[in-house]
Parts: sequence; structure tokens; C-alpha cells
Amino acid sequence: MVGGRDDLDSARGAHFELGRALIRSGRTQEAMSELHKAIEQQGGVFPEAYFQIGQLQSRQGDKDAAIDAYQLAIEQSSGVYPEAYYQLGLTHVRSRNNEAAVQAYRTAIAQRGGFYPEAHQDMGRVLYSMGNLEAANEEYSIAVRQRNPGMANEATARSAQAASSSGPKSSRKEAITEELQTGLRQAPAAADAGKGAATTATLASDVLPDEMGLTNEPSRPAAREGD
Repeated sequence: MVGGRDDLDSARGAHFELGRALIRSGRTQEAMSELHKAIEQQGGVFPEAYFQIGQLQSRQGDKDAAIDAYQLAIEQSSGVYPEAYYQLGLTHVRSRNNEAAVQAYRTAIAQRGGFYPEAHQDMGRVLYSMGNLEAANEEYSIAVRQRNPGMANEATARSAQAASSSGPKSSRKEAITEELQTGLRQAPAAADAGKGAATTATLASDVLPDEMGLTNEPSRPAAREGD
């Protein structure tokens, strides 16, 4: 009996790893097939595979299917899967659902204990596009501090100066806008699966960045048979 379960786990792992390898080779249709086989071998419960499928579908422009896949990954992880929430946020941005994107980013950040610079940066971009400049400025400042603690004092000083700028409201808004533009120039590109370029305020195209980092999500415990 134990041997049979080990064989099943091995088959599941083989399909999953083959799917990841095919993704790296750009053979997306074959990769999708292998990932679905892995899920079937696991009785339909394999959040990591659904996460990979979500990224593939997102790359192919099937935003609704990608959202469904990410949500399945989250549900099958008892609601705790920050990387899936982050990718869900990126997909909501591409679907022009900024409010849902902000909520997804906030959840991703919370599930990582507050440390998620990519999510802070991309949420800042969304808030900026929504006209919430002060909140966007705060998110950019957090992203800079988390990525490069050495720049924290400088970023905090600039933020404080922009927030307390005297004069008419329009001048204060201009100061915050200038600070945000500085943040945009200085903020590095997203380091992991979320590609910040996909969430800029000028998002007018549904084309994802060429490199999606589809197989670089942090390792998670493998789903157990029968769970």
C-alpha cells in the first residue's frame, strides 16, 4: 500500500516537474497538459500546479481563466498563498479592476508579515493610477526601504517634505507627484514572479513582459494525497 502511494506521488511529481521544464523551454501547451496530469494524479488538489497554470493562462491573455486558477491555488492552500495573491493582483490590474488588485496586494503583503517590496511597489503604481497620491507615495517609500535599507532615511525625508509642503493644495499635490515620479525612476524592477512593468499607470496594452519567471515561486509544501 505504501509503495502504491509512493508511486502515485512520484508520478505526480514527475508530471509537475516536466511541466515546469516545458515552461522554461517555451512549450506552453505541453506544459499545460503535464500540469493537468499532475493535478489529476493528486485527485484535483495541487495548489502549486494551479499556480503555474494561472501564470501560463495569464501569459496567453486568458485573464479570467488565470484568476480562476489563482483562486483555486489559494483555496487549496487554506487561503494562505501570498505569491498567488500577488499574481492575482497583477492579473486584476490587466483586467482594469484596480480595487480588486489593491485588495489582492494587501493580502499578499499581510501574509508575508508586511515584507513584500514587489507588492508594495506595484500597489503604489495602482494607487497612483487611481489618483491616491499620498497612499501611493507611502507604498513606494515602503518598497524602497524594504529593498534598500540604506536609502530609508533619504526616502523618508523626501516623503515627509512632500506631505508637509506648505502652500496651496495644488502645490502640495505637485510636490507629492514629483516625489512619486522620483520613486518610479529609482524603484528597481520586481525581483520575482510579479513583473512591475505590467502594472504601470500607463498600462494600455495586454501584452505581458516577455520573461514571466513562471517557475520561480518560493517552494511550498507539496499537497498530500487525500487532504
